[in-house]
Amino acid sequence: MFNLKDKILKYCSFGLFLLAPIVYFYNNLYPHVSSKTFFIYGVIEAMFFVWIYSLIVDSSYRFSKKYLLYFLPAIVFVLWMILTTIYAVNPNLALLSNFARGTGLLLLCHTLAFSFVFFSILKKYGTPYLNSFLNYFVLGGVLGALSIWMGPSGFNIGIDALVTGGEGGLMGNSSLAAAYSFFTIAFALFLITSGQESPLCKKLLWTGIALVVFSPLFINIMGLFNGQGIVGAARASFITLFISVFLYFIFYLFLSSKKKIKNIGISLILLSTIAFGLVWNNFMTPGTKLHESFVASATGTRFIFWDTASRAMHDRPILGYGLENYGLVFQNYFNPEILKKQNSIEGWADKAHSIYFDMGVYGGYPAILLYSILLLSILYFAYLAHKSGNLNRTQASLIGSLIVGYVLQNLFAFESNMSILAIFMLFSVVMYLGFDFKTKVSENIEESSFENVLIGLFLFISFVFVFIYCVYLPSKKASLYREVFSASLGVSTPQYEKLLEGTTMGSDWDASDSADAIYKYYKVSAVNIKNDPKRLPQSIKNLDALILYLYKAQESNTTDFRLYMTTLSLENTLTYLSGRKITPELRARLYTLIEKSKSLNSSYPDIYWSTAQIKVWEGDYAGAVLEYRQAIKIAPTLPASYTLALNFTRLLGDQKTFNEIAIEAMKNIPDFKYN
Repeated sequence: MFNLKDKILKYCSFGLFLLAPIVYFYNNLYPHVSSKTFFIYGVIEAMFFVWIYSLIVDSSYRFSKKYLLYFLPAIVFVLWMILTTIYAVNPNLALLSNFARGTGLLLLCHTLAFSFVFFSILKKYGTPYLNSFLNYFVLGGVLGALSIWMGPSGFNIGIDALVTGGEGGLMGNSSLAAAYSFFTIAFALFLITSGQESPLCKKLLWTGIALVVFSPLFINIMGLFNGQGIVGAARASFITLFISVFLYFIFYLFLSSKKKIKNIGISLILLSTIAFGLVWNNFMTPGTKLHESFVASATGTRFIFWDTASRAMHDRPILGYGLENYGLVFQNYFNPEILKKQNSIEGWADKAHSIYFDMGVYGGYPAILLYSILLLSILYFAYLAHKSGNLNRTQASLIGSLIVGYVLQNLFAFESNMSILAIFMLFSVVMYLGFDFKTKVSENIEESSFENVLIGLFLFISFVFVFIYCVYLPSKKASLYREVFSASLGVSTPQYEKLLEGTTMGSDWDASDSADAIYKYYKVSAVNIKNDPKRLPQSIKNLDALILYLYKAQESNTTDFRLYMTTLSLENTLTYLSGRKITPELRARLYTLIEKSKSLNSSYPDIYWSTAQIKVWEGDYAGAVLEYRQAIKIAPTLPASYTLALNFTRLLGDQKTFNEIAIEAMKNIPDFKYN
């Protein structure tokens, strides 16, 4: 039994990081992310409960209570995020997250638990185990890179999971894949410079580094042959990669035993910090060359996201809005500029796409401070490990450049479940290497004693309950979401009511996002469906069932503007397809949706467009024009509102109003043309 629990802890830790980058369950909603979320949860839960049992029966896994002080940066950060979850605008979303992200409080609790377990294993088995573990980590990262090579930007072998993953392969997103790849590169170099790897292993590690660095993600060698260019998909990461090399040399100078060289390193750190501040200020200032060049190459959506987050942080600077609640911030401080054609690629956001602004929205300025302390503690522990001789100068410099490079990369992207797990893992590694933890010899405790059998049984039952709540039910719901919404356009009516059962994960962002995707289909296909007598009856049934589900979803999800807005849009679509009359009951239902939508976001033009459509069906063309003019007022640079308003003023024969709107359109949109 002793041997079994030891093997579970060791090989689960290996398997976790070997498989996490490539695990993919096709049947899940957002399979590139949700598959990894539930895999991470399940493995960590198994390890945690086996570890608790091991602490009881094997003293070699234990460590003194005073060493818990070293965990304080991680513990305090997670405790603060627990507090922000309690006071979150949507606590359910903050706790469980959604299928597309998986970065809620549950992830932080799991990663903190893993850091305890992993540290305990390190203390027991020492450096040989660490080297084996890092080899598995690197192998997993290389497998993830190979999936990028095989995807659309590489050899494009046509596997669906790689095609839908785009430029991130099985990791699903180029920015998230790039952030995780930084760890892969750093740990491979860490092993190469450890002096403990065989020549063959070093060659394999160098090969792995080459596969990552020269993948379509960073330095795109394939781009020389397919015309995509040498700069990879993750452009910010491409630049950060070279900055990290420069940072490595700065840290290397700083860690010199020679005072003069060390002082040069300190000077370069100070100068680099000042230079970063100046460049960042220039970057964030509209009108500067750097700012405008970024807008030209990557659209201005980032600045819209960041401005929205900044306003939210000003209003709730202490506790923030809660983890994963940026989508609610986005709706509350909605900027119609996001609807412009050049910005529409990221038209509705649930992340600020910046580690600074995301953290500020989640937990206020204290969260930024506490997370900064956590990252700085990694640097400090690495420095102590170097001073104690547990890390050589090169290895410590690699960790320093990794952390700073990771932060720079994520100033333009959000963190993923895998990168957060890697941060907590690295925290345990440097803490272990930074202090002298003496391993206790295992005591011969009788595991078959009645007391220990009861403890083991209790822990197993606890594991089952936690696994069902955190993994089984959410994974089942993710699969159900994919199944039901995939059938939304089919020949039979989907059983939407099943989505209301079981876990509440998915009832927030995922419900409205999936419904919005269905609406977008009907938006471009409604005319064809209406003129197709074979498709029309079933489409009406499907829409009716979907709308009924959305009304029920609103009973628990009361903070999601898009849920109300999409329901309203689908109601209007159903009216168009079915030709139903606007009865008093239907009218009351529609205007209730309008008022609820406006209470959450009154700056979204679609509200007024939908209201205008209702006015048209009621025969109130003048009322429709007023609604379109209200849409013009809140978003004066969007041409669609002007075109619609002009159409109905022409129908009314109101030349005066027509001229007023036309003049306003030419004033706000110089190249506006009305056909």
